[in-house]
Amino acid sequence: MKKMNDMIYQDLSNIAWAYAKLSINNHELFEAISWEVIKKVHEFEPQNLAITIWSYATIGQPRERMLEALAAEVQKKVERFDPQCCANVLHAYGKMAVKDE
Repeated sequence: MKKMNDMIYQDLSNIAWAYAKLSINNHELFEAISWEVIKKVHEFEPQNLAITIWSYATIGQPRERMLEALAAEVQKKVERFDPQCCANVLHAYGKMAVKDE
């Protein structure tokens, strides 16, 4: 995890997705990713935002500060979201019972 700060937004979302897809719940890894996501959230494209949110919902590791940062970024970029990204974000936040205006 020493190289985590060198990763770009796409690396972070892809790693989170891969671990979630394989149901590998690595608390330390997801914690480290969440802090990097918070730092780099403004760089994320809509698909990466959706994938990251989905990953944390799937693995059952909601990180409140990260999810708040992601929600704010989703609101800024919502016009660029395709239907699949919208569905993934809504499903993930629903799964985590997150309410955001």
